[in-house]
Amino acid sequence: MYRDLKPENVLLFDNGYAKLTDFGLAKKSIDDELSKTVSGTPFYYAPEMVLKLGYRKEVDLWTLGIYLYELSVYEPPFTTEQITRAKFKNVVLDAENNRNWKSSNLSNELKDMINGLLKFNPDQRLGSKGRWDLIKNHAFFEGFNWSELEQQTMESPLKTLINKYPINVKPHKPNTNDIKGLNKNSSGDAEHKIDGWTYMGPKKQG
Repeated sequence: MYRDLKPENVLLFDNGYAKLTDFGLAKKSIDDELSKTVSGTPFYYAPEMVLKLGYRKEVDLWTLGIYLYELSVYEPPFTTEQITRAKFKNVVLDAENNRNWKSSNLSNELKDMINGLLKFNPDQRLGSKGRWDLIKNHAFFEGFNWSELEQQTMESPLKTLINKYPINVKPHKPNTNDIKGLNKNSSGDAEHKIDGWTYMGPKKQG
């Protein structure tokens, strides 16, 4: 399980291809094992995580649905006020039948795929129980060449934008002394925080 899919964790390279970064919350998933640690970013929490029901790798299908929605309408489908144990179940079930797309430019195929991913019941999500082919074979991807994508022989439509608007990023080397000090004292108080870094202590994640 990746557990932290969001735009900030998807990097675009100069060839227009995307790669995931930040695997700090990733966990090897055993099919019948339930995880219970609340992990990730609140806007992307799956219902079973919010309701503390235990969850499996289908949480990543939920975050994929949130991610696609956000890329399409430029904001997440649910607010932090809605993502609570008291409200979230009803909010999600209502959205399954009456989702606010906030845009009239989305194709029916895209809407159908997002709806398939954002099911309250994780077993009903598109691609659940290891059936990833249901996503790849969805009507939204009709005519898409997955082999070319895997081999990176497909010309990315993002490459033109990257070439037109290049971003020059200067690498930043963190102060290793600060990190060593953080390892010794992981209490989380202000004097041991480093801007731009997230520290997870030695406690085993569930």
